[in-house]
Amino acid sequence: MRTPSPRAGTLRSRPVEGFSRTTVETFVPAPLPPDPPLEFTRELHAELTDVRARLAYLEGLAEGLAGGFEVDAFNVRRTSGKAEGRDFLTTFRRMTMLREAGASSAVEGIRADWTALLHPNASEDKEDVAAVGRLVRATELLLEPPFSQNGQNGQNGQDGRAEWIEGSDPWSALLAAHAELFPGDAGAGAFRRELVGVGPRGSSIESAYIPPHPDDVPALMKDLARTDRSGTDPLGPLDPLICAALIHYQFETIHPFRDGNGRLGRALILRELLASGVRAAALIAPSVPILARRGDYYAALTAVRERGDFEGWVRFFLDILGRSADEAAWILRGTRAVRREAEAAVMAVGAGESGRPESASSAAGRRKLAFLDFLEANPVIEIGWAAKALGLSFPTVTALVEAFVEAGVLREVTGRRRSRRFAWVGLVGLWEEGMGGR
Repeated sequence: MRTPSPRAGTLRSRPVEGFSRTTVETFVPAPLPPDPPLEFTRELHAELTDVRARLAYLEGLAEGLAGGFEVDAFNVRRTSGKAEGRDFLTTFRRMTMLREAGASSAVEGIRADWTALLHPNASEDKEDVAAVGRLVRATELLLEPPFSQNGQNGQNGQDGRAEWIEGSDPWSALLAAHAELFPGDAGAGAFRRELVGVGPRGSSIESAYIPPHPDDVPALMKDLARTDRSGTDPLGPLDPLICAALIHYQFETIHPFRDGNGRLGRALILRELLASGVRAAALIAPSVPILARRGDYYAALTAVRERGDFEGWVRFFLDILGRSADEAAWILRGTRAVRREAEAAVMAVGAGESGRPESASSAAGRRKLAFLDFLEANPVIEIGWAAKALGLSFPTVTALVEAFVEAGVLREVTGRRRSRRFAWVGLVGLWEEGMGGR
């Protein structure tokens, strides 16, 4: 790499075996916060205010639709019975996390079809789909206490940021998440013990960015843990959105694992925001706009190391969060509209000679609404699997599926006569369009 900015860190010469030279220069990032401090220009302050407003709008929209909600680690719960009496935010959160994992994996070249990800037996289909599923589970582990807000092993400081309990292992959840992401890998669940190079595919270690030597990683991660959570947190006065930006940069620069740093580092963004009390973070997928601007993402991270441009990175990060909030609000509104349209369509099926839609209070109407609830959480199904999950007979679910196909809500997507899959085309299409990074 080029000679780094002293503001970002220093190069340290370390001995190495097996390469064309006996020593390499590894990059050691300077402790956070940046020195000199971030320059809060009028433009940066305006952008921060704007993104905070967009996140607040998303939070308010969710509040209005669900009648209040609270966040605890991976779960989102309604706190009142408003909005059609359905707790759809937990389903929305689960879909968002799947979407985040899919986009984050795609940033690393692991691309899985969205419809395949939604299939109930997705992990059995392809390795790329299974890899996304592992990232979802790894994220669940990462967001468990003591990392999460209001967790039983954590406590909140006056600024709302979670603090570490004395004696806790700050990276235990991160290491568990890494082990989940790479089951069976000899290096899973531990910081790397080898020198690595980061660069375009096919580049040599001599030409790539070389993160800190493995001997330096534990101390750097310990320092990052103090920055992230301790009561003497030097980032405390900074806005939580800026803290998340700086911590993500530092994690990616330390590159503590042999593989999986990008995916886990982006999951850390959500952990940091949630632990800082940014509830809207439960509903966003920042990796979607990152995927759309992948080149800019890596360029902004590199500019910090080479030029000390923390301000440019923070502004890029804020733009990503703003886009994530806008997109989540668009999908959240869209899911309610798709639900209303589907409800009207399926109730019109079997209306009889009167032409009146079925009543929601009738036995048939209640069954259809319950099936719609099920489809919101499982928009791609197989009849046998759905029958087992619902505790209904195969003929009963077959009749429901046929009615929903007639209504134009479900569509068979395999073209096969056996092991057919049916997708809620409106809902799947809405999420799939969102995957494009609007």
